[in-house]
Amino acid sequence: ELPHDPNLVRQLLASLARAQLAPWAFEAVSASLGARLGLGDRPMLLVRLAGSAPLVRAQQALLSTRGATELVPDDVWARLRASDPPEAAVVRWSQRPVLFAETWAHAHAVAARTGGWVPAGRGRGMVRLGVPLPGALAPEEARELGVALGIPFAGTRIAERLPETLWSSLAPSPVMDRLSLGIRRAFDPHLVLNPGILGEERS
Repeated sequence: ELPHDPNLVRQLLASLARAQLAPWAFEAVSASLGARLGLGDRPMLLVRLAGSAPLVRAQQALLSTRGATELVPDDVWARLRASDPPEAAVVRWSQRPVLFAETWAHAHAVAARTGGWVPAGRGRGMVRLGVPLPGALAPEEARELGVALGIPFAGTRIAERLPETLWSSLAPSPVMDRLSLGIRRAFDPHLVLNPGILGEERS
């Protein structure tokens, strides 16, 4: 189980980093995602081990000294890969892996405001947030979602999927500066080359 306090998360991850572990996969999941995966309503670290039987037993024993006492069904990894429904908005945040606890805490604060769920790759320093979208958002709902997803963050925020109305505010186009627009006008004045592919002019 993953602590709620970022300081305790940092201590746990530092302890695991010092351990002689060679997992196939290492993912942190929020309480809401844990519930979606049928693992209970609590944040946790999922560790996937493989190899010879002695190696796996040794790593299990090592993890048990750090609080890992539960085995989960093997198909949880397939369910984790399919945990984002196509109608969800998805945003990810990243910083250096050593700052994972801060990134995790930020994503959880946003998830609490949006009803989203959080899977995270601990080793990559990246945290993703999925927010269920039941259909077309009312203007006020879209504004509230935009405010929550736009909370200032010290690292990098990248939008993977968003409602149409939020792209311009949360993921402004990289080609809207004067130089890029001038190049576009010079070489593609009729906007026939991949219109809208980078979020600029739409036809």
